[in-house]
Amino acid sequence: MLDIFNKLGLFFEDCYREVNVREYARIIRISPPTASTALQRLEKEGLLKSRIERKNHLYRANRENPVFIDLSKAYWRQKLTGLTTFLAEKINYKTIILFGSLTKAEATSNSDIDLYIDYEEKPISLDEFEKKLRRRIQLHFRNELKNINLKKNIQQGMVLNGVMI
Repeated sequence: MLDIFNKLGLFFEDCYREVNVREYARIIRISPPTASTALQRLEKEGLLKSRIERKNHLYRANRENPVFIDLSKAYWRQKLTGLTTFLAEKINYKTIILFGSLTKAEATSNSDIDLYIDYEEKPISLDEFEKKLRRRIQLHFRNELKNINLKKNIQQGMVLNGVMI
């Protein structure tokens, strides 16, 4: 399972990014022929799309593929395990839900991590995790559920721990 995360992680981190074979090989730290084979296989499985520009194949995430979306959710669940453990130690929450662009396979390199915590608002320093994940972390607490749009967004999210609100 982690092999697929290594191969697709680049596309989970930024679902709109396009890469050619050489760039992918450099980022993933594999040889260009191995990268070419991997990208072609992922495209054949429907997880990636490609287009040709100036004789270069450019690959991008197939965000319409439900399997890609599910793998993206599993990737983020695994990637946020340390953060959820930290939050469990800091506060006794009932539920934590990831929502927003990361759960919809709409993430960009600038996307933040939106988390709903079923608990009264409490200041928590997440600087260490923001550095590690290279993303801003937005915490939303129980008192913010008055906002109907936010509540709908949260309900469409993915439960990381606990039960859906």
